[in-house]
Amino acid sequence: MLQAWCAETGGTYLTAVEFAKLKQNRLSALAGQSVAIDDAEKVAGREALLTFINQTSEAGGRLLLASAESPSQWRVTSADLKSRLNSMPIVEVLPPDEDMLIGRLRAAAARHYLKLEPEVVAYLSPRLDLTYEAIEAFAEKLSHGVTTTGRAPSVPLAKEVLEAMGLTEPDEPPTS
Repeated sequence: MLQAWCAETGGTYLTAVEFAKLKQNRLSALAGQSVAIDDAEKVAGREALLTFINQTSEAGGRLLLASAESPSQWRVTSADLKSRLNSMPIVEVLPPDEDMLIGRLRAAAARHYLKLEPEVVAYLSPRLDLTYEAIEAFAEKLSHGVTTTGRAPSVPLAKEVLEAMGLTEPDEPPTS
């Protein structure tokens, strides 16, 4: 999701390791842009993060920090950094449920110019993993299947793609 946000905003995606390696002049140059830092809790103890938060705010940039845990649980020794982190809005992104899966599946298919009929969605919803990665990978492979076979997205083609991905048993009967 961070990479998608960066693609949409023209921003820069950084892992915690990449952020930690950046020199101050490069951080200053990034401050006026959109920047996403993944695994931000791993750089939370560094003074560079506080400096970058301040620079981004002053330069009118946008900063998106991602972590597996809430900033209140990060090991932060600087009271200033703790205060900054506590003042930031927090959003928890949960794994998709079945309704979300269906919406994401339709959106992923649309990005590949595929129209999924209701019976295809009904077939896929109990079979696809409830992860964004699985949904995106399936849509990409289905698109490739449509292109290479010349067939429309259908239950039989979806079944073939799932089998190729190892997500269904080859002898499983398709449902209509």
